[in-house]
Amino acid sequence: MRRPVVQLALGLLSAAALAPAAPAATVRALPTAGETPLLPGTYAANRFTAPLSLSVKGNAWRLEHNTRRAIFLLHGAACCDQNAGVRTGILAAIQPRRVIDPRSGKERRPPRNLGRWLRRNPHLKVVRGPRLRVGGRIVRRLDVDFRSRSPDNEECANLVVVSFGPFGVCPEERGRMAVVQVAGRSVLFFWTAAPGATLPRFEGRARSLLRTVRFGRRGGLAPRPRVLVIGNSDPTSDDELFFAREAARRSGGALQVSLRSELYGDKPDSEQQVARAVQAGRLPLAWDATRVWDIEGVLSFQGLQAPFLIDSVALMDRVIASPLATQAASGLAAKGVVSLGLAAVNLRRPLGAKRPFRSLADFSGAKVNIVSSNLSRAVITALGATPKEVGGGEDLAEALRTGKVDAAETAIDVVFRNGYSNVAKFMTSNVVLFPKFASIDANAKLLDGLAAPLREALAGAAAATGPHSTAGLAGLQDADAAALCRQGLRFASASQAELDALAAAEKPVYDTLAADAGTASLLDGIRALKQQGGVSAGLTVPANCEG
Repeated sequence: MRRPVVQLALGLLSAAALAPAAPAATVRALPTAGETPLLPGTYAANRFTAPLSLSVKGNAWRLEHNTRRAIFLLHGAACCDQNAGVRTGILAAIQPRRVIDPRSGKERRPPRNLGRWLRRNPHLKVVRGPRLRVGGRIVRRLDVDFRSRSPDNEECANLVVVSFGPFGVCPEERGRMAVVQVAGRSVLFFWTAAPGATLPRFEGRARSLLRTVRFGRRGGLAPRPRVLVIGNSDPTSDDELFFAREAARRSGGALQVSLRSELYGDKPDSEQQVARAVQAGRLPLAWDATRVWDIEGVLSFQGLQAPFLIDSVALMDRVIASPLATQAASGLAAKGVVSLGLAAVNLRRPLGAKRPFRSLADFSGAKVNIVSSNLSRAVITALGATPKEVGGGEDLAEALRTGKVDAAETAIDVVFRNGYSNVAKFMTSNVVLFPKFASIDANAKLLDGLAAPLREALAGAAAATGPHSTAGLAGLQDADAAALCRQGLRFASASQAELDALAAAEKPVYDTLAADAGTASLLDGIRALKQQGGVSAGLTVPANCEG
């Protein structure tokens, strides 16, 4: 599988510390590691082999990775492949201890003149660009494109070795480089953007940041804040970044939330592992899918996942803003966990490998992949299908391709991000099985141990994250649907009679849910919000993709 430069940087798992808010004149230490939003201000990379500092303006930059020899900063959206049209820029400062020999593919000591070595690398197309300022120094920019793969790699042209492995340029990627000599050693600055067409637009932001670079140690570092790691089994979302930045801002920088995403890989029980980690205190905070908690014995969330009930982003927004959100999370107390609030993730629809799934006949006897959840299993079983748990990512793609499963309950953004349209060609636009909510959870003991202002900052950040999560979700669905249409996915539509039959088949599930008084009350509350009107699904599908 090809691993583009931006994806390599975005895929890291680490924890970090964000420097506290302070007057602009105060220099703050960069977080030591982790995907961490940066508040505006000046940061010193005092662990970097060639000490430097840089100044961040605005709230769009975040730290992805920081070691003694490499710093990776990202600008923009959380993930270059998360949604159609999402733009991400990356800027790295690297002092390589080893480079990849272009002829043998083996590691070797860096050459004395790294810039010349890059220009002569046969696996790159290098054009000398205009001069630019890095700190107080004027250097030549190098415009870099992929030419051929290096001997050590199946697809990419690897150049240098960083802490997470070889780093280079892959097919269809473009980048910019500048080499600065510091104390007799080369520091390589590299920046790129995804999609590639957005690189010229990102160029100005990268150059502005490079102009603020200063070499040499800086004094007056502020003390590090209280650091809390938040774990998630999914890729980092912009909503998580928003929550982390809000917590830092509301605490005046005294609290910093560092993101650890894609924990436990694509394993079927990855969400369950995150839930167990926050219960045990291994994770202070967790971005938990509410559906997984029924496996842990917490049933209070199940009303949120009742089949065919919450079928629009607008209704998700109403639930998040209502007292129902607190009611749904009430069962967490017995597990030593506190929900700070809910966030909307996506709406789950059936994705068919070889046919659309819009009627009971389509589901009958089919093997349908689910994400671990007792209620998900019951919902799919009630439709006459056999639930399977093969995991996500490449595991699910292979299962769809080989026929191990016939379909999957998934979401439009997940199909786009994971490239499932290459192996499955049908999604039913108006069959919304149930929604996916995330609960922003905290270990109760840890939360009790925080000072009141820090608890208030977390609560306020979570309260702001809920409406933020729904504000752009409908638009992102439409953008992803259009992108999937261009990739060959077709969106089927169930008739009203087929929808009624699907809903009627779920009566045994509703009978079980209603047997619990708390869940019955939650269902009544959701129905009341839905009956207020104005909550149609509203998915926009290009006309040429229907069928």
